[in-house]
Amino acid sequence: MVRVRENGTEFGNCSKFKKAFSDCLQFHFANRKDNTLHGRIMRLFLAIKDCDLISLHGNRNVQLGLQTLAGRQLLTSFCFTAMTFPVIRMSLDSGLMQLTISDFTVNGSKFSTGATNLELSFGIMVIDFETKIATLFKAETVLMWKASLACALL
Repeated sequence: MVRVRENGTEFGNCSKFKKAFSDCLQFHFANRKDNTLHGRIMRLFLAIKDCDLISLHGNRNVQLGLQTLAGRQLLTSFCFTAMTFPVIRMSLDSGLMQLTISDFTVNGSKFSTGATNLELSFGIMVIDFETKIATLFKAETVLMWKASLACALL
Protein backbone atom coordinates (compact mmCIF):
# COMPACT_ATOMS: atom_id res chain seq x y z
CA MET A 1 0.00 0.00 0.00
CA VAL A 2 3.00 2.32 0.36
CA ARG A 3 3.39 2.62 -3.42
CA VAL A 4 -0.34 3.36 -3.81
CA ARG A 5 -0.09 6.21 -1.28
CA GLU A 6 3.03 7.56 -3.01
CA ASN A 7 1.30 7.50 -6.40
CA GLY A 8 -1.77 9.17 -4.88
CA THR A 9 0.34 11.96 -3.39
CA GLU A 10 2.09 12.61 -6.70
CA PHE A 11 -1.20 12.49 -8.62
CA GLY A 12 -2.80 14.93 -6.17
CA ASN A 13 0.09 17.38 -6.50
CA CYS A 14 -0.08 17.18 -10.30
CA SER A 15 -3.83 17.73 -10.15
CA LYS A 16 -3.41 20.90 -8.06
CA PHE A 17 -0.77 22.19 -10.47
CA LYS A 18 -2.98 21.36 -13.46
CA LYS A 19 -5.91 23.24 -11.90
CA ALA A 20 -3.82 26.37 -11.31
CA PHE A 21 -2.45 26.18 -14.87
CA SER A 22 -5.88 25.63 -16.46
CA ASP A 23 -7.60 28.27 -14.34
CA CYS A 24 -4.99 30.81 -15.42
CA LEU A 25 -5.63 30.04 -19.11
CA GLN A 26 -9.40 29.55 -18.79
CA PHE A 27 -10.20 32.46 -21.11
CA HIS A 28 -8.34 30.61 -23.90
CA PHE A 29 -10.19 27.35 -23.29
CA ALA A 30 -13.66 28.75 -22.56
CA ASN A 31 -15.06 28.58 -26.12
CA ARG A 32 -13.32 25.40 -27.23
CA LYS A 33 -15.24 22.18 -27.47
CA ASP A 34 -12.54 19.67 -26.62
CA ASN A 35 -13.63 17.01 -24.14
CA THR A 36 -10.11 15.55 -24.11
CA LEU A 37 -8.21 18.67 -23.03
CA HIS A 38 -8.52 18.12 -19.26
CA GLY A 39 -7.18 14.58 -19.49
CA ARG A 40 -4.43 15.49 -21.94
CA ILE A 41 -3.18 18.33 -19.72
CA MET A 42 -3.27 16.02 -16.69
CA ARG A 43 -1.24 13.40 -18.57
CA LEU A 44 1.19 16.15 -19.60
CA PHE A 45 1.88 17.17 -16.00
CA LEU A 46 2.16 13.54 -14.86
CA ALA A 47 4.78 13.01 -17.58
CA ILE A 48 6.61 16.21 -16.55
CA LYS A 49 6.56 15.02 -12.92
CA ASP A 50 8.20 11.78 -14.10
CA CYS A 51 11.14 13.89 -15.39
CA ASP A 52 12.00 14.73 -11.76
CA LEU A 53 14.88 12.31 -11.26
CA ILE A 54 16.08 13.95 -8.04
CA SER A 55 13.17 13.24 -5.70
CA LEU A 56 12.26 9.85 -4.32
CA HIS A 57 9.12 8.12 -5.56
CA GLY A 58 6.17 9.74 -3.82
CA ASN A 59 7.85 13.14 -3.72
CA ARG A 60 8.43 13.76 -7.43
CA ASN A 61 6.89 17.02 -8.61
CA VAL A 62 6.17 19.16 -11.65
CA GLN A 63 8.44 21.99 -10.49
CA LEU A 64 11.58 19.83 -10.54
CA GLY A 65 10.40 18.08 -13.69
CA LEU A 66 10.20 21.45 -15.47
CA GLN A 67 13.81 22.15 -14.52
CA THR A 68 14.91 19.34 -16.84
CA LEU A 69 15.31 19.66 -20.59
CA ALA A 70 12.90 16.74 -21.12
CA GLY A 71 10.25 18.34 -18.91
CA ARG A 72 10.47 21.69 -20.70
CA GLN A 73 10.29 19.94 -24.09
CA LEU A 74 7.12 18.13 -23.01
CA LEU A 75 5.48 21.45 -22.12
CA THR A 76 6.65 23.41 -25.17
CA SER A 77 5.68 20.66 -27.62
CA PHE A 78 2.21 20.09 -26.10
CA CYS A 79 -0.61 20.75 -28.60
CA PHE A 80 -3.48 22.53 -26.86
CA THR A 81 -5.73 22.50 -29.92
CA ALA A 82 -6.21 20.48 -33.09
CA MET A 83 -6.24 23.61 -35.25
CA THR A 84 -3.51 24.14 -37.83
CA PHE A 85 -1.70 27.36 -37.06
CA PRO A 86 0.18 29.75 -39.31
CA VAL A 87 3.93 29.51 -39.47
CA ILE A 88 5.32 31.94 -36.92
CA ARG A 89 9.05 32.17 -36.35
CA MET A 90 9.82 34.08 -33.22
CA SER A 91 12.34 34.59 -30.50
CA LEU A 92 11.77 35.47 -26.88
CA ASP A 93 14.05 37.55 -24.71
CA SER A 94 12.79 36.59 -21.26
CA GLY A 95 15.03 39.17 -19.57
CA LEU A 96 13.44 42.03 -21.51
CA MET A 97 10.08 40.23 -21.73
CA GLN A 98 10.13 40.91 -25.47
CA LEU A 99 8.77 38.69 -28.24
CA THR A 100 10.14 39.30 -31.75
CA ILE A 101 8.39 37.78 -34.77
CA SER A 102 10.76 37.27 -37.70
CA ASP A 103 8.38 35.44 -40.08
CA PHE A 104 4.63 35.05 -40.29
CA THR A 105 2.75 33.12 -42.99
CA VAL A 106 -0.91 32.03 -43.06
CA ASN A 107 -0.54 29.99 -46.27
CA GLY A 108 -1.72 26.43 -45.69
CA SER A 109 -3.37 27.26 -42.40
CA LYS A 110 -6.87 26.00 -41.76
CA PHE A 111 -9.21 28.23 -39.81
CA SER A 112 -12.66 27.66 -38.39
CA THR A 113 -15.51 28.26 -40.83
CA GLY A 114 -16.41 31.94 -40.84
CA ALA A 115 -13.13 33.07 -39.27
CA THR A 116 -12.28 36.63 -40.29
CA ASN A 117 -9.33 37.59 -38.12
CA LEU A 118 -6.25 36.09 -36.56
CA GLU A 119 -5.00 37.71 -33.39
CA LEU A 120 -1.90 36.96 -31.41
CA SER A 121 -2.20 36.92 -27.64
CA PHE A 122 1.03 36.74 -25.71
CA GLY A 123 1.39 36.23 -22.02
CA ILE A 124 3.82 35.07 -19.40
CA MET A 125 2.58 32.77 -16.67
CA VAL A 126 4.25 32.91 -13.28
CA ILE A 127 3.56 29.97 -11.01
CA ASP A 128 4.07 29.95 -7.26
CA PHE A 129 4.79 26.28 -6.66
CA GLU A 130 4.31 26.59 -2.92
CA THR A 131 0.78 28.00 -3.05
CA LYS A 132 -0.10 26.39 -6.42
CA ILE A 133 -1.29 29.78 -7.72
CA ALA A 134 -0.62 30.83 -11.31
CA THR A 135 -0.75 34.43 -12.52
CA LEU A 136 -0.86 35.43 -16.18
CA PHE A 137 0.64 38.70 -17.37
CA LYS A 138 -0.80 39.46 -20.80
CA ALA A 139 0.48 41.80 -23.46
CA GLU A 140 -1.88 43.72 -25.70
CA THR A 141 -3.52 41.50 -28.35
CA VAL A 142 -2.21 42.14 -31.87
CA LEU A 143 -4.22 41.69 -35.11
CA MET A 144 -1.99 39.52 -37.32
CA TRP A 145 -4.31 38.75 -40.24
CA LYS A 146 -7.70 39.96 -41.45
CA ALA A 147 -9.61 38.08 -44.16
CA SER A 148 -10.80 41.25 -45.93
CA LEU A 149 -7.21 42.50 -46.21
CA ALA A 150 -6.02 39.12 -47.49
CA CYS A 151 -8.73 39.08 -50.19
CA ALA A 152 -7.84 42.62 -51.25
CA LEU A 153 -4.20 41.65 -51.63
CA LEU A 154 -4.93 38.62 -53.86
